[in-house]
Amino acid sequence: MMKIRVSRLLLAAAAFAVAPNAPADVSPAGRWKVVSDQTNRPVAIMHVFEQDGEYRGYIEQLLERPGDAAVSICERCPGELKGQPIEGLVILHGLTGSGGEFSGGHILDPDSGHYYRVKMTVGPEGQTLKVRGYLGISLLGRTQTWYRAD
Repeated sequence: MMKIRVSRLLLAAAAFAVAPNAPADVSPAGRWKVVSDQTNRPVAIMHVFEQDGEYRGYIEQLLERPGDAAVSICERCPGELKGQPIEGLVILHGLTGSGGEFSGGHILDPDSGHYYRVKMTVGPEGQTLKVRGYLGISLLGRTQTWYRAD
C-alpha cells in the first residue's frame, strides 16, 4: 500500500515538473479582459505596458455590468485620484520580473479605493494572466484570471 502511495506521489511530482511553463521572454504587456473572481463576468479591459523598467496598467474600458449602475468616476479613490474618470486611470504600477513571474507592485481597487500588493503570472501560452492582490502576505488575498484581449 505504501509503495502505491509513493508511486502516485512521484508520478504527480514528475507530471508537475514537466508541465509547460511560460516562455522566458513572455511579458504581461498588452490588453487584457478582466474577469471578476466574484461574479465570473468580464468587467473591464486593462492595458498593461512597460515604462522605465516596470509594468504599469490602466483601465482602458469598463464593460457593461448587467444590473449594476454605471459608475464611471472613482469616488472612493485616495488623494488626487478621487473624482477621476475610471477609464484611463492607472491602477497598476511597480511590477518587475521575468519568465512569466512579476511582483513588487501595487494595484488599486477602484470599487473600494484600497491599494493592494500584487503579483502576476503569465499562463503557459501567454493567453492568461493570474493577478493576485493581497495584504501583507500572498495568502491574504484573492486572484483574478485575465484573458488576453489583443
